[in-house]
Amino acid sequence: MLKAVTNSGGGGGSGSVTSVSVVSANGLAGTVATATTTPAITLSTSINAPVLAGNGTAISAATTTGTGSTVVLATSPTLVTPALGTPASGVATNLTGTASGLTAGTVTTNANLTGPVTSSGNATTLVNAVAFASGPTVANTTGNNIALDAYALFGYTINEIYGLATSSGTCTVAIQIGGTNVTSLSSLSVTSTPQNVAATGANTVSATNRVSLVITSNSAGANLEFTLKITRT
Repeated sequence: MLKAVTNSGGGGGSGSVTSVSVVSANGLAGTVATATTTPAITLSTSINAPVLAGNGTAISAATTTGTGSTVVLATSPTLVTPALGTPASGVATNLTGTASGLTAGTVTTNANLTGPVTSSGNATTLVNAVAFASGPTVANTTGNNIALDAYALFGYTINEIYGLATSSGTCTVAIQIGGTNVTSLSSLSVTSTPQNVAATGANTVSATNRVSLVITSNSAGANLEFTLKITRT
């Protein structure tokens, strides 16, 4: 606000400005040089903020977070060590660098995975993997101990045996891990009618273990076949 001091002659006469000053208001202040001759007005503000906010009649410091003196605009901004919190959305296609504190959620689709899956520093679990798709022909193999996995290269759990059957004849089979019977898969009577049986215990395979099939009570059994369902641990 400018304040003028006038010299009036009284009544309805005229006058002249003899001095000019600035009154602080609405966030602004100012100084006047040569106030009584040719005024030079300099406006200033005591608000020290990188962003100012106006309400139509005054200015004030805008509400901000963090530190710094640079205003970040919408297009191609450079942020210096920001704490972003939890963003509602985002696309990280072009992110680079190493993030040591990330935690991955559940991966639900791996349509293009082929070959062995390995992990460095983190456990991997492959659920419902299938192994040992068909067994041996069992004629004249009573008492034999047949290796299904002679030297396990990784740990896994045997969950269930599927489609256990012969093409003809009968026999009794057991699945063993390191010479120990898998509970509920220890004395399975096999006929030409396929059966599925779940393992209920002693079914954990450790790396280097031997998994075997033991055949007993063979009565002209032929073309034994089955599938073992496993979960890699």
